Amino acid sequence: MAQLAMLFTATAAAGTACDSTPIAGGPDPLPPGVLDRLAAERDSVVVGDHLRIRALGHDGTELDPERLRWASSDPGVASLSALGDLAALTPGLAEVRAASTGDTAMLLIVVQKPPVVARIVPQDTSVHVGGQIRFVGWFYDEDGRPVSGPSHWWVSDSTRLALTTRGYATARAPGSVQVVVSRDSLADTARILVLQVGAAVSVTILPDSQAFLVGEAIRMVADARDDAGARVYRTPTWTISDTTIATIGTTGILTARALGEVTVSAMLDGVTGTTPLRVTDRPLRFSAVAGGGEFSCGLESDGASFCWGRGNTGQLGRVVPLQCASDYAPYFVECSPRPVRVQTDVRFARLFAGPWHACGLDPEGAAWCWGDNRWTQLGSGDGATHWTPVPVNTTLRFRSLSPSYYHTCGVALDGALYCWGAPIWAQVPPGDWTSPIPVAPERRFTAVAAGVDHTCAIATDGTTWCWGREGALGGPADSTCYWSGPEPCASGPLLVPTDEQFVQISANTRNTCALTGAGRAYCWGWNDYGQVGDGSESSREAPTPVAGDYRFAELTVGFQYVCGRTLSDGMLCWGRNAGTFGDGRGLELVNPLPVPGAFGVTATGVSAGFEHTCAVTAGGAGYCWGRNWQGQVGNGQHGLTARLLLPAEVRGAR
Repeated sequence: MAQLAMLFTATAAAGTACDSTPIAGGPDPLPPGVLDRLAAERDSVVVGDHLRIRALGHDGTELDPERLRWASSDPGVASLSALGDLAALTPGLAEVRAASTGDTAMLLIVVQKPPVVARIVPQDTSVHVGGQIRFVGWFYDEDGRPVSGPSHWWVSDSTRLALTTRGYATARAPGSVQVVVSRDSLADTARILVLQVGAAVSVTILPDSQAFLVGEAIRMVADARDDAGARVYRTPTWTISDTTIATIGTTGILTARALGEVTVSAMLDGVTGTTPLRVTDRPLRFSAVAGGGEFSCGLESDGASFCWGRGNTGQLGRVVPLQCASDYAPYFVECSPRPVRVQTDVRFARLFAGPWHACGLDPEGAAWCWGDNRWTQLGSGDGATHWTPVPVNTTLRFRSLSPSYYHTCGVALDGALYCWGAPIWAQVPPGDWTSPIPVAPERRFTAVAAGVDHTCAIATDGTTWCWGREGALGGPADSTCYWSGPEPCASGPLLVPTDEQFVQISANTRNTCALTGAGRAYCWGWNDYGQVGDGSESSREAPTPVAGDYRFAELTVGFQYVCGRTLSDGMLCWGRNAGTFGDGRGLELVNPLPVPGAFGVTATGVSAGFEHTCAVTAGGAGYCWGRNWQGQVGNGQHGLTARLLLPAEVRGAR
């Protein structure tokens, strides 16, 4: 979910102002409705680079560039030829547009300074035979800022270490090897020692101590370790105590057949691991659901918590056994396409999911978080990833939390506001970012929404305040922040200029939406997919009413789309529909006006994730729909073609 990747997709927008007059002497423009989107090999270039922009139709075919009118929002940053060839001139952002009769497609391109330094991570490390490691190549410009772009990989001995073009490596045989990452004339080297694996001395079976529904098929995994703690990747022998209740194959696929309890065993090198499993007919019933980046979580009424989907950074709250397709096919990441119990004795009263980590509040308001912690967003007092819930490093008690990409914020029981994590766009004040830091201590707040690069909060007097990267602040920025380059931002809370008093707020990537006490919805920020919901595709700096005479009980902002639960428990969505509306469509449609969603589900709660949405019914059934590469829909399926266009019930057992 890299931020530059979020800028990469673009679609057609009917009626957007752009000259579609035929080029003199050239072919006629395309007929209306043919142009769909723009695409390029990458969304970031450096000064001096050239990039070909391609125009695509709705069926994915490339269109004739001569039948389009091309333009750049800032020709001083990036110029465009009449055939869509881009030349990067100076650092900055440029919006590339192509137009034909009545249709316009857009693509954002970042132009950066050229890199001058290369770094490879990790360096001088070791890996055991059968193990995997991912190398990352970093390139920095003269100001020390990271520069994205293509890189090349090389390994000195592929018989010892297999290396892919994306830096993924698999250890094959003992010995010492070198891995090099390069770009143009820049390069850096890592020295890797591949170690032999000994005999297994322990075997742990995953998932452990779980319940399954009759008819489910689940892959079990044996985590075997040698006396040095290294993973042993050889195949174990599987057995099960009662084959009338469940059976297990030689590859570890377990099939639940009848109610009862069984013990599963895996033996390797004379060492046996066991785990008890239960087959039940009692499905999970949730009081709330939370959609995360590429995972989801659900809370039962007794406080037990479950998560499903992508789990490679600990966001599921436990180690999970399966491997699902990642964003970089054909590579795989840890996942669970069905709910797994978060590994904790803590019973939660509320549950929150962010892009790469999740958090919960116990009944007293103590905060716990788990998952990715590269930006210290767990608030655990360290920078280590935690695979099970750990307490936030504070004695504060909270009424709500909002986890995001780089940071997390929370409203304390007394209304004080705190944030922690990386201050990439000034979302977190100066201080010890590994623990909660007060924000606007002179005020008291009722709600907070942490977007990817900005944060908004509602004060007790009904005023709304936002800070961070410009675009969804509700007003103009007052400062400059530096990440990949200088950009306008607000280094502290700015008052959103509106006469409306909001009671609920939600935020994502450069978008914010809020509800009034009467249930009126307002949105602001980027609007390239109609996610503001006012019928246009023009960005809105100030809060703008969502079109239509609708009253909402709840709003949730996903990646480039918004869904709202109406007062009658219906569902309306607007913005980019990548299957996220649950209406049977999934054609990357632009919907600048609210349309019905979640067909067949009467929801009492809804939560948007990255490209999927989840809801809960009055009876406690959980439903999800949308992208399902990592199993984030929770119906037991996963894969590159597993996108669900209609709601599917989350399948799990108590």
